[in-house]
Amino acid sequence: MIKLLITADDFTGALDTGVKFANKGISTVITADPDIDLSKIEDVDVLVVATESRHESAKTAYEKVKYVMRRAAKAGVRYFYKKTDSVMRGNIGAEFDAAIDGTGERKIMFFPALPSMGRIVKDGVYYVDGKPLHETHFSKDPFDPVTSSVVKEVIAKSTDRDIMSVSKADGVSISECGASVLVFDAQSDDDFYAAANVLKKQGFLTLTAGCSGFAEVLADSLDFNRKKTAAPRIDTGVIIISGSVNTVTLSQTKFARENGIYEMCLTPEQKLCPDFTDTHEGKIFLNQAAAAYKNEGTIIIESARTIADMEMTDKTALKMGMSEKDTMQRTAMTTASIAKHLTYDLLPGALVVFGGDTLIEIMRRMGVCALSPICEIEPGIVLSKPVSDSTREFYIVSKSGGFGEKNVILSIIKFLKGHF
Repeated sequence: MIKLLITADDFTGALDTGVKFANKGISTVITADPDIDLSKIEDVDVLVVATESRHESAKTAYEKVKYVMRRAAKAGVRYFYKKTDSVMRGNIGAEFDAAIDGTGERKIMFFPALPSMGRIVKDGVYYVDGKPLHETHFSKDPFDPVTSSVVKEVIAKSTDRDIMSVSKADGVSISECGASVLVFDAQSDDDFYAAANVLKKQGFLTLTAGCSGFAEVLADSLDFNRKKTAAPRIDTGVIIISGSVNTVTLSQTKFARENGIYEMCLTPEQKLCPDFTDTHEGKIFLNQAAAAYKNEGTIIIESARTIADMEMTDKTALKMGMSEKDTMQRTAMTTASIAKHLTYDLLPGALVVFGGDTLIEIMRRMGVCALSPICEIEPGIVLSKPVSDSTREFYIVSKSGGFGEKNVILSIIKFLKGHF
């Protein structure tokens, strides 16, 4: 019986939250199927559903999250967690509305900080490594730029509910607070645990929200069955697929190139071409990638190397009459098709995927209905086993765009080769 339902607005976010529970031996499954049969999920304590709603309208995001929350509530799930982006991108307020309406709860407790990554909330203001959030590179996100560091302002963009900032949970009577959304400061994990203890005593852990940071605290605060799963031994090579255009990811692939990892990059015309892998040019690309993999053992396929590449893609898409959303979807479809062909033909031990849209499209094309997280290689970087009807065994490593140091690709390869 599922004890906790988590919804996340993208798949990599779902994974880096679900793995917090898997790390502690709690049976966890992550899916993007909102209609997954809850009655047939046996021996699973935590179900994470990626609603793919970050880039949707607030109205659509609301409907998607409410649908999943309501189904779970009717099925008898007791606890709910609305996973948010670690730098507050997406339709946070609208999805909080959906969580409250879908579960029937009166309030939602929000913990947006991620202290382990230098992301804290002090006096209701979000800081990244000491800088207000809106002064960091996240303000230049091409699809969802952050424009405010005040948490209440970010939430209020898509909800009319009352919002209250809480510096310390100790001494606060949650039931007497008039606000529907309570935002908690946190500068350390100790702050998380202190607040969780207060909420547990007052009976307000039923509906909480935050990024992967508070999720880990929730895993320690609720009662679950626990059984550790060992990391697998992988005996073949690695293919890295990067569909992320986050500047952090671009710096990571650049560092990998400079350190000898073989890389191929799609041109704007290639990634925007319908059914690119079925074209003559696409077949040439796949053959070159296959030859490189056989020679090198590790290759990177990426959708952009630089900001200039992204700008050129936007110009090309505009000439083709494509919207920003169309461009994102077509890029994800092309990179996913390449990943499918290379995985089926070359049988790598692991497929490393950067970018949530790319990951979910790869899963769709390869018939993977869910992922079972095994362990966290580094914060935000998850090793999982695909759940599908296929007998082909391989593993997926996923990374959210903004996570990791510049040498993260080398670190992932080192980890995987350590299990060869």
